[in-house]
Amino acid sequence: MVCALLTSITLAREKETGTLDILVVSPIHPAEIVIGKVIPYVGLSLIDSVFILAFAKLVFDIPLQGNLVLLLGMGVIYVYCALGIGLFISSMAKTQQIAMMAALVATIMPSILLSGFIFPIFSMPAPIRAFTYLVPARHFLEIIRGILLKSSEFDAIRMQALYLAVLGTLFIALASKRFKTRVDR
Repeated sequence: MVCALLTSITLAREKETGTLDILVVSPIHPAEIVIGKVIPYVGLSLIDSVFILAFAKLVFDIPLQGNLVLLLGMGVIYVYCALGIGLFISSMAKTQQIAMMAALVATIMPSILLSGFIFPIFSMPAPIRAFTYLVPARHFLEIIRGILLKSSEFDAIRMQALYLAVLGTLFIALASKRFKTRVDR
């Protein structure tokens, strides 16, 4: 979810520095600008994922049981979702500080506390358990555990992948819609 944090400050920083004005007056559609902001972070995240998997295998000797290509594909979907959330936050925030704080509260804290990473979901109260379905990291953890520990194929994790893809598309669409196509003075 660090990608969401980094992405959330992207448009906010450009609003503050005035470089967004140059993009606004160009003949580029707002959706193209938003997608253009997402693509570099997807590439960086894939490189990070490969390094993390190599580190896990070489340093901690974690057995990588499942299909690594499937895992990287699911990682792209998760990163797409995280970047969509970050762009949506960025499209609403007026300053980098507001964008960064909103991203911390909306992504990183729930990812750590409500994904099942630290605290088991089954031990949470029912209302909080229901809320965990809205946390993308919960679904990605199920994907990771399924692929790496159980050698699951796509059929076993398709609902989690679908959820992440729909959520990512929703947030990118909302960010594109909120993106202003005129310069505010």
